[in-house]
Parts: sequence; structure tokens; C-alpha cells
Amino acid sequence: MNQESFDRFLAWLHPDRDQAGEKYEVVRRGLVQFFERRGCYEATELADQTIERVSQKLFEIAGTYTGEQARYCYRVAHFIHMEHLRRPHPIPPAYDPKDSILQEKKDICRQQCLEKLPAEDKELITRYYQPEPDGKAEHRRQLAELYQLSGNALTVRAYRIRSSLNRCLDECLRILLASDVITV
Repeated sequence: MNQESFDRFLAWLHPDRDQAGEKYEVVRRGLVQFFERRGCYEATELADQTIERVSQKLFEIAGTYTGEQARYCYRVAHFIHMEHLRRPHPIPPAYDPKDSILQEKKDICRQQCLEKLPAEDKELITRYYQPEPDGKAEHRRQLAELYQLSGNALTVRAYRIRSSLNRCLDECLRILLASDVITV
């Protein structure tokens, strides 16, 4: 998704950029959970694909759609899920999500992917998700000041870093899990 499409999507969510950014985070997190509940291994990728598809449709629906934006996103997610089910997928090995071996592999991949990031991006994304006692909104406002960015620009930058990390994590896990299937 290019910057213009992302900006259009944020504007559709809410006219105030900061509130739009917060609403975006809620919608995206909800979409990831939507796909995870349906057993999709690529939940984050499918959530991003949903947001991209909605942003492409905004030219057609922006002036006429009157419902809750999240509801529209979930409807698009339903169709993306149906498309996803029709595509052939390698069968991941059966695993228990609470399995400590899987968690260990996720940790290994997470660390490897973080190490691949440029130092500034690694620092930003790590600080972006650090819990702060004074609240998330205030923490992110201070972070935006530190990086000399607007609140929206910080959200967009974090989104891009997170998307890159998610692609890296998915690929790393695919490789690690595939190696288990071959060796078992």
C-alpha cells in the first residue's frame, strides 16, 4: 500500500489524524484476531491485505458508505478469508499454540528479524510498543516528539516497520517449521 492509499484509509476512519491512527490500530488488531480465530497461519498478512483492499475501494464507497468502517473491513476480511481458503497452502505441522518449542522458534525468529532492521527502526519499534505507566497515547506523543514526527507519521512509520517484521517472521517461521517436517 502506498502512502496516498494509507492516508486515504486513515482519513476515512476519522477526520482527526491521531484518532484515525488509534482507530487503525484497533481495526488492524481486530482483523489479525479475525484471521487467527479462523486458523489462518498468515493472519497478519491477511489483515494487511484486507486494509489494502478496503483502501483501494474507497474511491467507490467513501461518499456513499454510512455504516461503521470496522464493520466494512470485517466484511471485506470475510471475502479475503474465502479467497484464502480456495488457494492451496502447504500444510503446517500440527502444533499446540501453547507449545514451548513453537514459542522458542517464534522468539528466535523475532530476534533474527529485529537484528535485520536498521538500528533506528529497531529502536523506534521497540520503544513504540514499550508499556509506559503514563499511558499509551502520552508515550507515543513523546516518542513522536523525540523522532520529530507528527503522531500520524509515527503511526505510519511503525506500521511499515511492523509490516516488514511480520513478513520476516512469517518467512522465518515457515522455514523453521518446514525443516521440522522434513527431519521428523
